[in-house]
Amino acid sequence: MASYPPRYRPIVAEELCHVILEYDLWKQDQLPTGADGHQLTPQQHKDIESDAVILADAILFPKTEFVARFRHHQQALAGLDADPEKILKRCVDQTAGEFEVWELVAARRAECLGLITADQRKRLFSDRILF
Repeated sequence: MASYPPRYRPIVAEELCHVILEYDLWKQDQLPTGADGHQLTPQQHKDIESDAVILADAILFPKTEFVARFRHHQQALAGLDADPEKILKRCVDQTAGEFEVWELVAARRAECLGLITADQRKRLFSDRILF
């Protein structure tokens, strides 16, 4: 994993964000009753993961910079006579390369920022992203 930076950067960022968001839990000698991972409900686990992913994406892809790079690629490709969805996919791919992450992660951030829809993300990239 560590030999492919675009793959591990988002994972490391997410794990760091768990420490940031759950700092009060990490600094205690032991977890409060009911806080062990196996004691969480599926929804609690999903919420915890979602919060860490959203913060990690915000750290890895500052909104202003991400939107500017994405729009730059859209403008550069605007004159092409190509399927608009292929152009969107290419914009995400190029932006992902600039931020050194894999495309699924950049697509998730593009969706969060309203640059692509959830349906476009699922169709063009994957429906595997849960958060």
